[in-house]
Amino acid sequence: MECDVIGSSSEISSSSNEARNYQMELKEKEDTLKTLRADVLALEETVKEQADMIEDLKSQLHSKVPMGESALLSASHRISEQETRVLHFTIQQLRDELSEARQDAASTRAILETQKALCLNQEKEIAKRREQLDE
Repeated sequence: MECDVIGSSSEISSSSNEARNYQMELKEKEDTLKTLRADVLALEETVKEQADMIEDLKSQLHSKVPMGESALLSASHRISEQETRVLHFTIQQLRDELSEARQDAASTRAILETQKALCLNQEKEIAKRREQLDE
């Protein structure tokens, strides 16, 4: 009977280690989420700043440039639109990665909760077996 208790203790230790591993993994994923959020915010701010700069340049060029140089304005506008599309694409990729990381974190959190419940059940079972042995 005593071997059962020792074996169960090692099972709890193993479950506790798994729970700690899941907690560490969850912490890493939460850190990744924070980093991705910061990246998305930085890129959104960059897009906004560039859009403001483009508008400022357009207004300056329209007021100072003769009509013959409208081709330059048109080319500049196309380039700016392309840059904006690239940045929006990058932001969308980061959002997708953020969403995926959130899903991973949620599944890891669920696994952690399952492992915690399993560990608690095993601890209760060991306590019950010890009581039976003591009787």
